[in-house]
Amino acid sequence: RSGRFLPPAPPSRRPTPPSTFEEWGAILGDEVMAAALLDRLLHHCHIVNIRGNSYRMRLRADLAQALHQAPARKNPGEPPGSGEAGPR
Repeated sequence: RSGRFLPPAPPSRRPTPPSTFEEWGAILGDEVMAAALLDRLLHHCHIVNIRGNSYRMRLRADLAQALHQAPARKNPGEPPGSGEAGPR
């Protein structure tokens, strides 16, 4: 039976779209067809070219840096501050 539902491929096996419009001709095998397809897909679109790291990547890097700089606890199984003796 054709048209069966197939589960999505794992992320490492998913093809990524071309990063530039010029690469679509090579992917589809016909530059004219690629230009017509992109023309119809992008007719009412606003194209935003983003350069640099995204906010998600910046926050991830900041978190990794903060975790790397955090002092190590004596007993990793205990929540922070539970084994400290402070003034009463």
